[in-house]
Amino acid sequence: MAIIDLNKIEYVTLYTGSNGSNGCTCKCPCCSQRKKERQYQGTLEQAISMFESLPNMKQLYVFGNPDITVDTKLCHDIIKEAVRRNIHVCFSTSGIGGICTLKKMLNDIPCEMVDYISFSFDGITKKDMSLFKGIDYPMEKALAGLDWAINNGYTVKVQPTLWFSNYTKVKDIIEYFVNKGVKWFTFHIGSLESGISLDSHKHLTKEQIKEVHYQIECAVQKYRDIKVRCPIIYRECGENDPSKWYCMHPERIKELLIIFEESGIKATHTPMASIYFDNFSFYLDNIPDIKPLAYKNFCPISKELSGKDDTCCRYISKFWNY
Repeated sequence: MAIIDLNKIEYVTLYTGSNGSNGCTCKCPCCSQRKKERQYQGTLEQAISMFESLPNMKQLYVFGNPDITVDTKLCHDIIKEAVRRNIHVCFSTSGIGGICTLKKMLNDIPCEMVDYISFSFDGITKKDMSLFKGIDYPMEKALAGLDWAINNGYTVKVQPTLWFSNYTKVKDIIEYFVNKGVKWFTFHIGSLESGISLDSHKHLTKEQIKEVHYQIECAVQKYRDIKVRCPIIYRECGENDPSKWYCMHPERIKELLIIFEESGIKATHTPMASIYFDNFSFYLDNIPDIKPLAYKNFCPISKELSGKDDTCCRYISKFWNY
């Protein structure tokens, strides 16, 4: 048996509570957190306990449950504590709140300690963004926030989520934001773990994903200084590359996803698999024994998850200019 060594953890993705989408400022129709009907938001005391349990953390990616606008002050306080401990930080935002929210988040935070700010723009018009965010989306205010971040020296990336209704617009999205100064794009393909499919939010087929990649290829040829990441869903997880599923080897684990709960600080080293298998989640003060797995050319549980919307394989990606 092997035990996860918390001293080896370098990267943490943090949900600042188990509130799910209940308190979010957007109402995305297929939000991955939609089914989470819990109300807890988390505390700074839990964050401090997390930092003390993970003494060699290098980077903290803060999800504000799931957006920083849910509780900007708590997210700021956690980021400030991370920076005090010389931990680099990054976060994603829907853009709600614009410049005001970003200033609250980044008050007293040195620019060089922020690895990136990720904006989840799924379209380039107010109409499209209102469809994808489920609200009357304040497009001008959100774009002003992105401009402010770029003009103040922060590394910015745009992270669109692609569905049936916007996958043909990838090249347009890239071109629009390149003209605003963005040079980094990380695409998502649906929110597979939400378990929801609407006419406007159908998941992409293999052929549609190929079309997405073709559009990216064209954009990269035109804008040679941008970098792009996009998933390849329909492959065996970690096919021909054991490093793709390092999360299954306790002795190799360097990153965790953490959620603050009323009962403690919950963590997992396999975020997708933990949705279906409770034994992949644990509390930081009660690390379980985890059986080490033999090296293979595919993820040992990918076949168990193959009937669950290919969720386990979501993060196999193709990279351009990385």
